Amino acid sequence: MPFPDGESCLECTERMNDFLSDLWRDNRYPRVLIIGHRATQFALEHLLLGKRLEHVVTAQWSWQPGWAYKLSGRSGS
Repeated sequence: MPFPDGESCLECTERMNDFLSDLWRDNRYPRVLIIGHRATQFALEHLLLGKRLEHVVTAQWSWQPGWAYKLSGRSGS
């Protein structure tokens, strides 16, 4: 369920998928910094690590100084 006037986790995931597809296609940036909220991290866990979105959203979570993801082998879809 989205926040009032906000997007749902699924909508965020779709937006992040488009963003990652653009990064993959352009292939100009060896490293990027993404600043977002928890739904952004949920999307990255789902899209780049293959975790089921419903599992990521409900999993135990604890903060850490940063997360690193690698965009590789992506079809751009």
